[in-house]
Amino acid sequence: MIRLVEKIFVTEIKLFTVFLVLILFLYGFTTPLLTAPLGVKLGFTASAFNYTDREMDPYTTFDIDLRPYLGYDIEWVQLGNQKPLFAPFVSCYVDVKIADRYFCRPEISIAQKGVNFSQFDYERILYKVKITYLQVPLLLGYQVVSKDHYQVDLYFGGSGALKLNASKTVGYHQSDDQKFKIENVRNFDVSFIFGFDLKWNLFGACFMFDTRAFLGLSDIFSPIEHQSQLYHHTQKTKNAGFMFSLGYEFEL
Repeated sequence: MIRLVEKIFVTEIKLFTVFLVLILFLYGFTTPLLTAPLGVKLGFTASAFNYTDREMDPYTTFDIDLRPYLGYDIEWVQLGNQKPLFAPFVSCYVDVKIADRYFCRPEISIAQKGVNFSQFDYERILYKVKITYLQVPLLLGYQVVSKDHYQVDLYFGGSGALKLNASKTVGYHQSDDQKFKIENVRNFDVSFIFGFDLKWNLFGACFMFDTRAFLGLSDIFSPIEHQSQLYHHTQKTKNAGFMFSLGYEFEL
């Protein structure tokens, strides 16, 4: 009963947060400060896990151990080199001028992050972890180059993210791939962002190429209740990677 109430409470918090973010974002469009170009971006994320406190387990000799978070099927797969997980994302943003060449850029986006442990050297092993987030980055930027037909911006800032869902896809040898829901991914994630973009005017339209790096600041997993006591050490696991996108700006 208590677990049911907790799930309902978390669901209500998620819905309220999404509703509040959308209302605030849409309200911003109606204010004089945000009568600036509205942009839309489509691109992909290349992400992996970043372990901030790796420590060798004297019993298993593992320096990382994701079994408390992902289950026992990760036991030997995690010893291989992790690969970037490539996944699509979509975003919309506005650039608000706050001073000569300085701007603020609030965004809202849906993106997938995670890791790819798949191996195909000797046998087929498919193991991918995907976490879908609703992200709200807030960035401060500076126009490094500003010409008639193009400009280059540098920016940095932070991003808060609300988890929408999390899953892992597993497949071995000739077996069918199976998808499982991951229950113990935290509901919120925070990250630092740094990047640059190139905007150019072509035939009266404004296009953008954007690239950025992100580094997670919070642990994305919470160990299953009582299970962490079975392990010598469970390291902090954070998202990290790059995002690449092409965009288009509409004049409001």
